[in-house]
Amino acid sequence: MISVRRPAVTLVVIAVAVVLLAIVTNVVPFRQVVDQRAEVNRARDHLAALVAENATLTQQVAALETPIEIERIAREKLGYVRPGETAYVVIAPESEPEPMVAASDQQVTEEPSFLAKLWAYVTGADLVSG
Repeated sequence: MISVRRPAVTLVVIAVAVVLLAIVTNVVPFRQVVDQRAEVNRARDHLAALVAENATLTQQVAALETPIEIERIAREKLGYVRPGETAYVVIAPESEPEPMVAASDQQVTEEPSFLAKLWAYVTGADLVSG
């Protein structure tokens, strides 16, 4: 009776091992597929943003080819005026120096401990926050 039961248990163990092996060997490719799909979605979003930016830049180029826009830019950026016009230059006043802050008003920040720095390095939190 023991000899009849042992092959059945062995077959069950082998079947479970085969199923576990199939699951383990398919986890990595599944994760790669999910990652690649996410990368494709990011690339599509980036492409859509580039297409929108390209359309905006095309409109700006078309606007820059008109004489009115050229004159507007020459007046704003270069200070050009038409003959007979008088140009005025307004000089902004110098900014006042900032008042001195008392030492008691400044916040004192504590230096994190070595273990806190090490944990931030291991987890990558130092890259995110700083």
